[in-house]
Amino acid sequence: MHFVYERKKYKRYNPKLLIPRTDDHIKLLSKTALEYERLKWAQTRLWLGGEEGYQVEDPGKPVSPEETPFYVLEAERQGLIINTVRPIPQVQIQEGVTGILLSLQPHGFYFSRELLGESYIQAEKDERFKDIVLPAGIHKLGCMLAVTDQLTFEQRIKENPIDSNYTTSVETEGDLYMALFNEPELPGIHSLYQRAHSLLLSTADPDDPLLQHLFLMTSLPNFK
Repeated sequence: MHFVYERKKYKRYNPKLLIPRTDDHIKLLSKTALEYERLKWAQTRLWLGGEEGYQVEDPGKPVSPEETPFYVLEAERQGLIINTVRPIPQVQIQEGVTGILLSLQPHGFYFSRELLGESYIQAEKDERFKDIVLPAGIHKLGCMLAVTDQLTFEQRIKENPIDSNYTTSVETEGDLYMALFNEPELPGIHSLYQRAHSLLLSTADPDDPLLQHLFLMTSLPNFK
């Protein structure tokens, strides 16, 4: 999921359609984006650099250009990178598999793509990230509710409200939902919102300041 988390960009999106909850939504979106960014960098440091690469003062910080040669060498030792470049350039890398490919391929690096994907999945599943993934995931759920609130409000103001029974026209998404939840049909958008909200209430910290404005929003008023 990509997050709209900069206040000025959010307002530039459609300044006439801000709602009273917009500032609270922005705070949640901003925090969640930061949580996922830090999580991805921590996983990337462990993935490329092993324990030594992870045991830095702040593993959630982006890898700096000065640090890049260390992580490239460690990844090479694991067989992830087939390096033909010396000296290793001090370039700014991006997090994750795609980020590493885009960052280093232009500089002449080659990769074991099979090992690259498998080893990153192992890093993602590392036990030490569980305490980070759960609160970030709950905030992400809150972001989905916030975005639904904003979109349904906008469509009502534009006099084209979204039908509460609306479902996706993408057949594979509906099939995926029905398979995951063992249901005969895909619920409408309002029903999905209510289910997601119920899940938020059952899993979130009731004192979480970023979610207070969502806890009472059990139903949205802007559907048709």
